Amino acid sequence: MVKQETRKQHFVPAGYLRRFVEPDQEVGVARKEELSHIWPQAAETLCVEKHIYTLSGETEEERQEIENKYESRWESQ
Repeated sequence: MVKQETRKQHFVPAGYLRRFVEPDQEVGVARKEELSHIWPQAAETLCVEKHIYTLSGETEEERQEIENKYESRWESQ
């Protein structure tokens, strides 16, 4: 199986976010501008942006260097 490049990357590590919620449960989320409107959201989808750690490079290894280091050091433990 070929590993695909990670597009959606957490600016707060997902491993950290998972400590706030049980598996298969959701967190109540609100925008600070509109605190009266709260909605449920899974921890895996919180604090995510596309390609924030993707580097320029020729190969997948070069482009994903930061993401792969985060994964090996933080997500796996």
